[in-house]
Amino acid sequence: MRIAKRVRELFARVFSREAFGAQRRTEERSEKVPRKLRAGIKLLNEIVGYGDPVQDSDRVDAVLKFYRNKGDPLEFETILQDPIPYVTTLEGKPVIAWQAPKMHRSNVSYQRLWLLARQADVLPGIYYAILGMRTMGYRHVAIPPHLFAHAMHQACGIDRESVIRLEIFLIRIHPKHRR
Repeated sequence: MRIAKRVRELFARVFSREAFGAQRRTEERSEKVPRKLRAGIKLLNEIVGYGDPVQDSDRVDAVLKFYRNKGDPLEFETILQDPIPYVTTLEGKPVIAWQAPKMHRSNVSYQRLWLLARQADVLPGIYYAILGMRTMGYRHVAIPPHLFAHAMHQACGIDRESVIRLEIFLIRIHPKHRR
């Protein structure tokens, strides 16, 4: 009787590892926090997502949420909508014009068709935190001062030596054209 019970337990354990291997890997990954990413970025939490990982020069749709190290929202002026078109007349002819989007004070930034490249408009901490993410993935990271705060301390009103916490929701990847 004990042998049969032991065999059933072993079978159940082996079966569950094979059938739910991907789920177990995701759970194991979130258990090992904090894990380090490139250049001192600490991974605090992650949901892996699906598909191919984002690479340099891909375009992405993402939602970024910025927080101070203690968890308070790091607010800044951001645009939460696209410009709105309307028809008007100019010199007697109908033309399309665009209303300027309104600025809002928020800790959330929506990025649409954002070119992920290591250049002036993407801070290194954000760039390295997004690299390797997959569609519908999530990362919560702590970015050290030399990768974010040194460049943004005046614009965001933060201390130059501040650690910034960032939540990234990667909605979609638009891969670059590959030959």
